[in-house]
Formats: sequence, C-alpha cells, structure tokens
Amino acid sequence: MNLKVTAITLASLIATQAIAGAHYATTHNSFGSIERIDGITSIEGDMLLCNNTGFTTRVVTDTTGITAGQYRLQARMANEHNSPRHSYRVTDSNGNKHNVHSPQWGIAFDIGDNIRDYWAVTMQCIDTDINNDITNHRYAHFTLLHYSNGKAQIIATQDIDRGINLSNGFNSIEVQVKPDVVKVLAGENQLQTVMQINRPYTDTQSCRAGCYIGAGAKVKIERVVIDFKHETTIYRETGWTIETLKEHFQQSADPVEGFWQYIDRDMEERWLRLGGRYTLAIVASDSGYDLIYISGATTRSDLWHTGMLKATLTKTIFNNHYDLKWIDATHNPITQDAYGSIENGVLLTLKFPIYKSQFRLSKILDP
Repeated sequence: MNLKVTAITLASLIATQAIAGAHYATTHNSFGSIERIDGITSIEGDMLLCNNTGFTTRVVTDTTGITAGQYRLQARMANEHNSPRHSYRVTDSNGNKHNVHSPQWGIAFDIGDNIRDYWAVTMQCIDTDINNDITNHRYAHFTLLHYSNGKAQIIATQDIDRGINLSNGFNSIEVQVKPDVVKVLAGENQLQTVMQINRPYTDTQSCRAGCYIGAGAKVKIERVVIDFKHETTIYRETGWTIETLKEHFQQSADPVEGFWQYIDRDMEERWLRLGGRYTLAIVASDSGYDLIYISGATTRSDLWHTGMLKATLTKTIFNNHYDLKWIDATHNPITQDAYGSIENGVLLTLKFPIYKSQFRLSKILDP
C-alpha cells in the first residue's frame, strides 16, 4: 500500500467537512491508549496481555473517543486458554475457586461511561464430542451481545469452522458500526462475514471501544485499530484568564500545572510546520491535562486569544505519557498518532511521529 503524505501546518490545516481519523494501538505507541486494569493487563514483548483470572468478564477499553454511529473496530487477538481438553481456574469475588472451560473473548463497542452499557462480539471454541477424536467437530461460536445496566442480551449467534484458528493462534475480529446496522467479520488470515443485524437507530453521542476478556481467558492482543469519522472541532473558550490561572497555580500541588513556553523543535517541515513560538498554560482535567493558549501564534494569530483550548493530554497506562489532541490555528484537530511526554515535571515534548516531527516546551514561572 502506497501512502501519500501531504504537508500540513500545525497552525493552518484547513478542513470544512467531516474528516476521517484512524487510531492504531500497536507496538508503535505501546498500547498507550489502552486503560490499565491492575492484575489484568500488562505488556509482554510487543503485545498487550490480558489475563482474566476472575469469575466475571472484564472490558479493556481504549481511551480514544469516537462518535457512536459510524466507525470500524478491529482487533487481532489470540486466546492462550483455548485448549480443547483444559479447564482454567478462576476466583470469584468471595474467594471461591471455579473451573472454566472454553473461555470467551472478543471486542466491545459503543461503550458508555460506566462500562455497564455496551455491545460485544464474543468468540468461543466448542467441541461436539471432546472425548472422541473421530466424531468430534470443533467450531467457533460467535455471539453478538447487548449489555444494558450490566445485563447481557443475546442478539444473534453464528457458528464457523473454516478460516478460523480454533486453537491458540491469532484471529482478527472486526465490527463495522453504522447508525442502524452492525456487521461482524472474523478470520485467521482473511476476514469473512459472520453476521449482520439491523438495530434501532443509534445517535451520535460519544462512546469508546475495546476488547472483551471473558472469565478465564488469557488473551494476547497484537493490535487494535479504530477507524472513525468525526466532525471538525469548533474552538472552545475555557474561561481561563492570566489572573485566574496564576491564582489557580498558586494553590496547586500538581507539579505539571503551570505556564510552559516553547524552547525548540525538530520538524520535517515538508510535512509539518509550527505556527508560532507558543506559551501555554497546563491545567489538570479529569482525563489528564488541558493546554490553554496564552500567546505566541504567528500564523492566523487573529483567531487566537488567551484562554482558548490549544490541546489536550489524555492519560495512558504509562506514567508521564499521554495521547495528544492538538488544535490548529483554524480550530481543526490533529489526533492521529500524536503523543505527549513530560520529563521531570519541567520538559514537555509533543510528538507527531507519522510526520517525523516534534517540539518541546519548558516550564516557566510567569508568561
């Protein structure tokens, strides 16, 4: 596949219609957008390992915000606990031990804020006669589930025995979501349609997606891909002023909060150019930090004034490593493969690896 990369400017990217985005949780970002669940998730080599030793299903969510109604989610996963004649020990909330056969795993989508309302596609390998190698028939049982307030309803099922790895190897599972249709595909080397269902119209509220790890499942995740469309972002007034920011920072115990100023850049200017030597304020938010514009814009500076939102940093499973959403001078977002890292609370690096570019800011006392 040949990719044509067109030069864009951090300060002057222009888009008047909905734009497409793609988020890849792979070795390139070390699954930085996947939320950590203590005792469940860990990094093993270049893959994410999800080992659910509990008696209840766990949903490992991606922090990428998407618009419900139209997107594609694909995950390539292998369940190491998928041996035909084995059972796997799990522990319930009361400390009681149970044996689980044929654990389920898959993907979850249209996930609400409380992770009790979502949809899921699960895969489970079934044997018709496990004790007879001659008559036994092994197949993959797919289930489309809808969880409402934590309770699951089976929407559709389908059995497949060809083109699927029925052991401990990798399969890809994909869901294509439209406002009133869900299409499920799966396969070891080539995707095949598993099922397609009509459902009540879904509005365009924000949601998340992720991976479904059933009780007893030990799943290796090679990659997670979310393709989506989102509307261009309209600039947002935060209400912050220099005076209220200074007052806030005087009371803050967070070493990251404060004023930050541009110091240098390393950019491939054929693809990406910086639109100013920015001074920003960093303020803590529920998901990480907001970067508030103070001054420094040289390109389209007429569109910017103190107190506007310039970027957001969203926490990942790694300390001081964040997913970055940067807002350009025409108030359009750059979110694809953009990251931020903070060193020693005084040096902020904003990275755009697909454009081979980055720039840095350092903490200062006053703007």
